[in-house]
Amino acid sequence: MSPRIKKLKDRVLDTHRRISLDRSLYYLKSYSETEGEPVILRRARALETILENIPIAVGEDELIIGGRTVFPRMGVPAVEGAVDWLEKELDTIGIREQEPFEITAEDKQVLREKVLPFFRGKTLKDYLLGALSTDVMDPVEKGIYTLNQTTHSQGHIIPDTEKWLTKGIGGLTDEVQKYRMSTDKPEMHGFYDAVLITLRAASKFIMRYRDEASRKGLKEFSERCEKLTSSPPNTFIEAVQMLWFLFVILHLESVGSSFSPGRLDQVLSPFFLRDTLRCCPVQYGPPVRGEYAAENV
Repeated sequence: MSPRIKKLKDRVLDTHRRISLDRSLYYLKSYSETEGEPVILRRARALETILENIPIAVGEDELIIGGRTVFPRMGVPAVEGAVDWLEKELDTIGIREQEPFEITAEDKQVLREKVLPFFRGKTLKDYLLGALSTDVMDPVEKGIYTLNQTTHSQGHIIPDTEKWLTKGIGGLTDEVQKYRMSTDKPEMHGFYDAVLITLRAASKFIMRYRDEASRKGLKEFSERCEKLTSSPPNTFIEAVQMLWFLFVILHLESVGSSFSPGRLDQVLSPFFLRDTLRCCPVQYGPPVRGEYAAENV
């Protein structure tokens, strides 16, 4: 293990688990301002508010930057999914035997007085339970069986990472705008508008890391982020950074969902090949033809 990796590992292991309310408070702020709008737009606006305002940091010894919290091992409640469990565990979450999370008295007060009252009765879990028939709910209440996964729209999801890397935020934005202009179905406009809000917010989020890296004198990081705000990656490290930003954003939008990057070997191999052919083309055997030929990279 290199000294750099050891420092990063020690930083994670030496950091106590704690609760972060940043996402919850920005979700509350956005939802308070979008009452009455379609849910899909409210969700997009909430993510936009989070990505524009959530605290960020560029840590020492990091080659790939970005995170949903400024410190590692922070618990991020998804208050739009469910609040009943948090309400029950608020006084024990810091002392429970399995995976305790530190939480301040001030944060407990904010949750009790602001966040929990607002979302109580309005969460995804409330909606799902309200939509189930008595034939389903009676056995649940009698303890015959239980319902799981009612607090978030989780699935084992593999996003289209190849398209994310090939088109970049700018290319995806152009594509969505074309689809929106070409459809005559009003019900699709809300979906496309939500996608455009999300892409714009993703770009702004990366811009914030550009600015933070520039503030710390990290020119290479700043320039990389500047490019990725609109253009697709070209090098291996740009591709890895772009992928990491994608998954940070996904986990800020839907905390705890089972996202997978899929076949990273296949997705990242074109960028790896381009880099290796640039730096040492003779070392890699017979001439390469097609997309990865020297004249094309």
